[in-house]
Amino acid sequence: MRAPRVWTEDRIAEACRLWDEGLSATKIAAQLGVTLGSFLGTTSHQREKFPVRTKAKPQIQVGETKAVEVVAPVEKLAPAPRRTNIAGKWIEHVKKTTRNGAVVTMPRVSFIDGARDDG
Repeated sequence: MRAPRVWTEDRIAEACRLWDEGLSATKIAAQLGVTLGSFLGTTSHQREKFPVRTKAKPQIQVGETKAVEVVAPVEKLAPAPRRTNIAGKWIEHVKKTTRNGAVVTMPRVSFIDGARDDG
């Protein structure tokens, strides 16, 4: 036995009327007693009856000027050095170049890189 057809011509006409009035898809689906997915599928299959709605951009009248806020440029800060917590101490990372020329970042090792000068 086949399920009754949900989208009859009368229901589609009612949905078109509600769509033209500007109701949201959720409200239209609720009023017609169908799921939102069912309604959206119908709108996509019958796009000529349910045209895409776009938000209207506010129009500026002739002679009317729009205030523009001037923002000072932001100074670029140097990136914070990368650090790793090893055994309860924060260790900075240093850049090293490998034999094949790749630059890698590794935790500073005091007996290799020397003691850090906290100055």
